[in-house]
Amino acid sequence: MREYYVTLTGAINNSGDFLIRKRAHGLLRKFRPDREIVDLPRWEPLDEERLATVNGAKALLLTGGPAVQPGMYPRIYPLAADLGRIRAPISLFGVGWKGDESGLGSALAYSGRVGSKPLLERIEADGLFSSVRDYDTLRVLQNLGLSRVIMTGCPAMHRSEGEPECRARVPVRSIAFSVGVRFLRNPALERQMKSVVTALRKEYGKDSVTAVFQHTLGRGRSADRNRAFCSWLESEGIEYRDVSGSAEGMIDLYDRFDAHVGYRVHSHLCALSLGQTSVLLCEDGRGESLVPLLGAGILPAYAPTLDTRFLRVDVRGPRRKVFPDIERWVVEELRREEREFGYVNGSSFSRIESYLVIQHKYLAGLP
Repeated sequence: MREYYVTLTGAINNSGDFLIRKRAHGLLRKFRPDREIVDLPRWEPLDEERLATVNGAKALLLTGGPAVQPGMYPRIYPLAADLGRIRAPISLFGVGWKGDESGLGSALAYSGRVGSKPLLERIEADGLFSSVRDYDTLRVLQNLGLSRVIMTGCPAMHRSEGEPECRARVPVRSIAFSVGVRFLRNPALERQMKSVVTALRKEYGKDSVTAVFQHTLGRGRSADRNRAFCSWLESEGIEYRDVSGSAEGMIDLYDRFDAHVGYRVHSHLCALSLGQTSVLLCEDGRGESLVPLLGAGILPAYAPTLDTRFLRVDVRGPRRKVFPDIERWVVEELRREEREFGYVNGSSFSRIESYLVIQHKYLAGLP
């Protein structure tokens, strides 16, 4: 085998994670064709065989997803109990945080919960640059002591070779609606989703909306709530699709629609990359963190809250209030983007292309 990189990725169920892996590998093939790619599951510890594979690599790339969270090491990345056994230099590739609200204050407070000091010290000592999904993640890692961090955006923003071409998709006649996950714990968010879907059908026609699930419907604690939502969709005559477990299935489905509205960050990025108008409703800080990168088309799902870090009751969970009358603003935003398609779409693509240049700089600097 030629010289290679090892990527650790988290694609298990969520099609967004498969999209990250597919497009991260696409970027490596585009900008580092001199390296092979060996992909390993990030949730499995490095046994002797995997450790030998990692130690033969030019670099170990911890790739994509909201990995910068409490227990980053050893919960998200078990790696090895003794990090000294890993001889390949380690870099973060397009990772993100998982905070509740965007902004400098939230990022600094969040960094105190991440921990993972041995891994971060190791990454700093190895001396490679790391890349992150957004500026909040950048600030979290800088506050934790990483000095070589580049904000490149998410690898999932960039189409890989062989994927459908971008094309104009106006006027909007069909809408893919990405179903969120936090409604599983917050009934108010479920009511909001239903209101948004109802408003879109009223505006664009009763057959205009298809609901899309990135996670599988049939496993885990979420199954009952997902099935209940599917029952509501069926009662309203609304089609739904499960695209879990595949980037290709996700891309193929979204390519059939003119627009995307919904709660999943990577559905938003997939839609934009295909040329769709898209409106993202933010369930947490991950979506809000994209505003400085992508600008228009991002709205809050929740109403603003006071800083609850010092309160005994956490109002960010099931009790958190949703943004009132958000369905009106979703329709307004989608109509505005539709009217101004050339400007809005061109602006989004110019931003995405600018991050492709920075991705190239990061990847070119790897050993």
